Amino acid sequence: MICNKCGSEVDKDKKYCDKCGSKIETNIKCRHCGEPNDLGSVFCSKCGKKITNEEDKNIKIIKRVAVISIILVILVSIFAVIVFSIYFASSVSACTKNCVEGCQTMG
Repeated sequence: MICNKCGSEVDKDKKYCDKCGSKIETNIKCRHCGEPNDLGSVFCSKCGKKITNEEDKNIKIIKRVAVISIILVILVSIFAVIVFSIYFASSVSACTKNCVEGCQTMG
């Protein structure tokens, strides 16, 4: 058998993984009818519906959150560049204007 958490090989008579300590699951319940099925089964042996693993759902959620986070970071970065550009452009033009006025009064 293989540990669901760390992937280590575990003897069939063991109830816990000797590498990570997690409980070794020998079956998975169908979320539709509650029938226990062998771990790794894709379809329920009683109702025939697809068995989905909670870890698969969690992985999909984590991937979605990661994509959304990356998109938000990119958008915030673009916004920061725009704001900085506007601020920097107005500061440079104000400084240039003051410099030109100062030079005209001196000369």
